[in-house]
Amino acid sequence: MLRLHGIIRRQTAARKQLHVINKSLLFCFLLMACLSTICSVALPPVALASNIDGKFYLPENLFSDTATYFIAASDATATEKAQADVVCDGKADQVEINAAIIAGHNHIVLSSGTFAIGAQIVLASNIWLQGQGAGTIIKIGGDYSGIKVIGCTYFTLSDFEVDGDNKNTGLGSHSIYIRTGCSHFTVRDLRVVNSHSFSLMFDDDCSYGVVDNIYCLSSNEAYHDGVHLNGCSNMTVSNIYGSTGDDLLCIGSKTVATSHITATNISGVSGMAHLCRIYIAEHASAGAAVSDITVSNISGTAKRLLIINSDTNGTISRVSVNNISGVGTANGIRADTTAGGTISDINIDGFSVSGSSTYGVFINGVTRGALTNGSILNCSDHSLLLRANTAFKCDNINIKTEVASRSGVAVD
Repeated sequence: MLRLHGIIRRQTAARKQLHVINKSLLFCFLLMACLSTICSVALPPVALASNIDGKFYLPENLFSDTATYFIAASDATATEKAQADVVCDGKADQVEINAAIIAGHNHIVLSSGTFAIGAQIVLASNIWLQGQGAGTIIKIGGDYSGIKVIGCTYFTLSDFEVDGDNKNTGLGSHSIYIRTGCSHFTVRDLRVVNSHSFSLMFDDDCSYGVVDNIYCLSSNEAYHDGVHLNGCSNMTVSNIYGSTGDDLLCIGSKTVATSHITATNISGVSGMAHLCRIYIAEHASAGAAVSDITVSNISGTAKRLLIINSDTNGTISRVSVNNISGVGTANGIRADTTAGGTISDINIDGFSVSGSSTYGVFINGVTRGALTNGSILNCSDHSLLLRANTAFKCDNINIKTEVASRSGVAVD
């Protein structure tokens, strides 16, 4: 009896020890799973602003192991239709796409062909909407945005074309409209054509986003921006190209401050405006501000290749721009304050501008900064006009003018 009691005591102790070991193994398993998930998430292909501090993830990596939900267009190939979970009929195709989003499918893949939409596609968080490249076309049929994303996180739009068909005529009917607190997203490898408003609008406190390889094509009219950022922070923008009526890339603030934006490789044509505009909007609120902006590699033809302007009682500060080249039909580069706005700490390095009908480079009302290592060629007026600046330096600038009555440099 005593021997049996001892055996029971030893078995109980062994069970307790095994329970502790199992708990330890479970903890290790969970820790390894968490570390594996964290390590498997790739960093963005473009360098982010340093203050992001490792908080950014490419959303599609979160969905790489989930099943795809395949939607075929009415004119998709027979193979695609056979493989599809649902086939659209070419009328109000947003119904099938929105139904897949509402159903919670994380990775929605569109076939080749045209998806004719009669209302907006409304994205949700944790969604990757992916096409087959330029062969996948989402065609807008009226005065509304093609894709709208409001307050969502961890989403991706990639590999398709949005065709506005010049029907989205309202100022808020942007072809792709991402707004109101969206964060941790990727928008890449898209064509946005025939938009009668902005091709791609990020508005009202969007953050931690990567925007890459966007082609924009719109008619030569005002308010036809390519990529427009308003009130955004901690974003990278790269490889924006095409031909637009208004700004190809616009970085601004009207009510919410914009900060820590990195942009590179902006090239193309702007018929009426600028390749790159950094600005405070007209009628902006008192808190409007733009700061910590880095832009590189701007090239093409526009009214102005680069403009930095504060139209109202807002502030623009800590802007660095390098490598600008092309023809600015009005000015190559302009930094200007009006109506009480302030601009400070502006550094522009490495530029070649030509063919301007007025001043090649016009710097007005800037406090601190520099214009360095550039050339200004064949302008109709002063090549370089400096006005009412404080502690602003110019160095190593080559000027060639063919207008005998105009000096190369004018300082007011």
